[in-house]
Amino acid sequence: MKQTTRNMLAGGLIGATLMVGASAFAAIPQEAKDAVKAGDFEAFQAAVEGTRAENLPEEIFDLKVDLYEAKQAGDEDQIESIKTELKEYRSEKKAERQATREARRDAVESGDYDAFTALVPEGRDAPSEEVFGLLGDLHQAREAGDDEAKAEIKAELKELGFEKPQRKKKGHRGGNQ
Repeated sequence: MKQTTRNMLAGGLIGATLMVGASAFAAIPQEAKDAVKAGDFEAFQAAVEGTRAENLPEEIFDLKVDLYEAKQAGDEDQIESIKTELKEYRSEKKAERQATREARRDAVESGDYDAFTALVPEGRDAPSEEVFGLLGDLHQAREAGDDEAKAEIKAELKELGFEKPQRKKKGHRGGNQ
């Protein structure tokens, strides 16, 4: 009985360990979980290629491995310490994303195409200057509360192949409601 409970707990801890750090771990493959368990960063990177987790720094991966090991050992103090570090990492990343969003908004407001393109994430294509100009027009229409102009600009953007991605609805435990 103890061994079965222990095995179930260990399996649950692997899943919980992977989900503690960030939402990027919400749907990672079993190979990635096995890589955390084994402490193999290269195998982890291969397993999460093409997902949000692929940008996880090795230092954070190491923290996740340490968390898994601390949970295996039942070291509550170490678990709390690592969880605190992971929360700090998430907070820093959130602040960075917010600063980038604000810088993009400022670039659109000021019409600074070069500043805007410098903020485009690596691996993504920068919008054309035409699309950028329309984004500036859209911003001004929003500020003016001109719904008709907003609709026209959105239609133009759609024709040019530029659509704002649909956001996933936030629901209970990350699921859609």
